[in-house]
Amino acid sequence: MSFFSCLYFVFSILGCVLGAGFVSGTEIQKFFVQYKVWGIVGIIVSNVIFCLSILYFYFKSNDKNGKINLLPYCQIFISGTMMAGLSSVFPNKIVFNFLAVIVLSIVLFCGIKVANVVNIIVSICVIMSLPFILEISKIDIICGYRVGAFVKCILYAFMNVLTSEAILKNLLKNKSKKFVICCCLVLFVIVSTLQILFFINIYNSKSEMPMFDNLQSWFVGVYKTIFVIAMISTLISSSFGAIKIFKNKMNLGYNFAQCLAISCMILLISFIGFSKIIEYIYPIIGLIFVLQVVLNKMFT
Repeated sequence: MSFFSCLYFVFSILGCVLGAGFVSGTEIQKFFVQYKVWGIVGIIVSNVIFCLSILYFYFKSNDKNGKINLLPYCQIFISGTMMAGLSSVFPNKIVFNFLAVIVLSIVLFCGIKVANVVNIIVSICVIMSLPFILEISKIDIICGYRVGAFVKCILYAFMNVLTSEAILKNLLKNKSKKFVICCCLVLFVIVSTLQILFFINIYNSKSEMPMFDNLQSWFVGVYKTIFVIAMISTLISSSFGAIKIFKNKMNLGYNFAQCLAISCMILLISFIGFSKIIEYIYPIIGLIFVLQVVLNKMFT
């Protein structure tokens, strides 16, 4: 496998993780910043779990999802979060909601390769924007400790697994063990570096979307565009996960009506609100994933 194959693999998964919550700084703030230095430890542990989960998917590629399968519902909530974030960017919400449902349905119907392309674009955009969004000199980190840091890092890792599950399974087909391990190491370094840099940059911020606090005026429009693309990438990736599992588990035909139904469910969930879903529902989603794995192991 070539270097570019590795980048394609890594950036396709990275784009799933770099959603609206990540790019805005809200996820890092809600899950890690409050725990101070232990939050950075939590970031490392979270990404170790995330990469180990990718290897689990690789070595257990022939396993079924199990008797208990709540993943599609969790993935729909993640998609709803992204749609809520997108809705907040557009002034005319009625027009946006209508267009979002139609466009998402078409994209889902077109196939999963569309998600890979969008994920690669958002990965490159976020990495290229780093010199303009980080102000590392403003940091003053004071040591602190809470057991909650480790609980949340585990839940955050599994939430990322849920977001990228459909993309992962598609990318892992016909890959060698050496290639997958190398890609996991590269992914671990990139994601951990990005999260720690974001952590440092928003450490003293109290706003709902802290990454927008210190942007230079000329770069605000550019970063808002990246923010929108990031939301779209996670929205598409999570929606593919939900629709694929509904198809395989419930024997539903893969047609446009099904894609439209999933899109409407996502729209309804988006009305809960972007910040509320990230703060209250994301940890629950991670917990559901853990419980599902444990229960399926117990009953199989």
